[in-house]
Amino acid sequence: MKVLFFLSTVLVMALAYSCEKDKVPVPIPLANSSCDTTDSISFHMDIQPILNANCVYCHNGPSYQFDFTSYASVIATIPSGALLGSIQHNPASGFLAMPLVYDTIGGQTNIYPIFIDSCSIKKIQKWINHGYPNN
Repeated sequence: MKVLFFLSTVLVMALAYSCEKDKVPVPIPLANSSCDTTDSISFHMDIQPILNANCVYCHNGPSYQFDFTSYASVIATIPSGALLGSIQHNPASGFLAMPLVYDTIGGQTNIYPIFIDSCSIKKIQKWINHGYPNN
């Protein structure tokens, strides 16, 4: 059991350092914000900003497993369940987003938990359920 824990810790650290950036912006949740998903969800006005704030820092081109920089590259992840499974941290999906982001500033490594807020997940779910329109 200790060996499994050690190996999983090493794997998480190796994957976290695979992002080539030095400084990672950490999203700050908005306090007392409401989640309105009654209106139609727009890829360009709602979904892309969520991905830009939470995912694109590492998922920004073909050199990484998934690219979330354009509509075409985002919808390519939907049929496999990669997008929704990752942001929900759902092990059954087979895809898990990195829940920790590491950055090194001044020689000190900082670790931050990164999770997309539930409102953003609801918006992405609604957009997918409505056929993920390019709007």
